[in-house]
Amino acid sequence: MGTSASQHADFVKNEYLVRFAGEESISPNDPFWNRFLSFTLKAPQESLDDSILSESLKSIYESLLKHNLKTGNLAALLHVLISRSSEVLISTQLENTMFNWQTYNALFVVRCYLKYLVHNVKESDVIRHETQGSG
Repeated sequence: MGTSASQHADFVKNEYLVRFAGEESISPNDPFWNRFLSFTLKAPQESLDDSILSESLKSIYESLLKHNLKTGNLAALLHVLISRSSEVLISTQLENTMFNWQTYNALFVVRCYLKYLVHNVKESDVIRHETQGSG
């Protein structure tokens, strides 16, 4: 993810995904999010494509699961998503495609990781991962 087209094989080496899932907390105001959410990836259209995508992101998901309760990066991304969504709603006349694109990408990343969480941890842990660091 980041500023170029993403290929599934590149995910484990992608500097933006590695940082997002890593040990460093990223503030919702960090310029990182602009770069992280500026990727091009065709969303899976079929369940097989979704399974392939999920499998290729497994090590990233595992790293985020390990570090997120300390870093709060998922909560920061949710904050960014809400902020970008508000900006998109406010600027409907401007048709700012960058906001639309980054908002869609933020929603896509959240969807992918929440799907992983729902399938792999208890419900109470899903909630903790969503809210940690959002204080």
